Amino acid sequence: MIGIFGDSYGEEVITTAGGYLEGWPSILGRMYDEEIENFCQCSTSISYSYQKFCEQDLSKYSKVIFIITFPTRQLLINNAEQKSIHFQGGKKQSIWNNNLLGRKLNKEDIRVLEYQEYISAIYPDTWNFLKRAIGKDVLHSHKNTLILDAHHLSNIGTLGLNSPMAPWFTSPKGKFWGDTYLESGELGRVCHCSSQQNIELAEHIKNYFENGFDINNAIEKESNKNFTTPKSLEDAGLVLRKQPFNYE
Repeated sequence: MIGIFGDSYGEEVITTAGGYLEGWPSILGRMYDEEIENFCQCSTSISYSYQKFCEQDLSKYSKVIFIITFPTRQLLINNAEQKSIHFQGGKKQSIWNNNLLGRKLNKEDIRVLEYQEYISAIYPDTWNFLKRAIGKDVLHSHKNTLILDAHHLSNIGTLGLNSPMAPWFTSPKGKFWGDTYLESGELGRVCHCSSQQNIELAEHIKNYFENGFDINNAIEKESNKNFTTPKSLEDAGLVLRKQPFNYE
């Protein structure tokens, strides 16, 4: 079994038509003929992924893939009340995301999100150490581990585009939103990559585990050499948005 932890870069979702969008995790599972246990969830934080990681019996995994997302995202936890809410980098985005995930927010929660937004704006590097600290612990917790950086993974899905796509937000109904482009599951877009790029990412991950391929360098510095640049928006699984996304 392969364990995968992270955000929407590893999330496979249900489409509006009731189908299942298979990305690189499922492709990788078939390559190895192994079951995939996927804990990736859209817009979640490093601490959320790490919490899921720590809850597992790691000995059941032959391989672990951990996607480190943006450190400004935070999982805010109240154990006494058995409650947690997500902060995604801004108040409006966070309210939208918590509603999407079925977390009901009260007035106090919204005030907390406002404070977090203010802190993140003034002290944006406060949580950067989490990437290094959690990454090191994950690497030392399982002998066969791959750490991927969500920031670098965005290099793949933006190949050939004239404007950036971030931020993205994922719906369980299979539609993906960005400020400029609408990601279409019906066009094969999943994990913020085209269908072809998902195949290539799975192949590179397999090459990493079997041959020590430097996949992080391939993604961060040579994505144009290692992944197919779509010839059109449709080929990328994208359509242009008619108007900016509204979090209200």
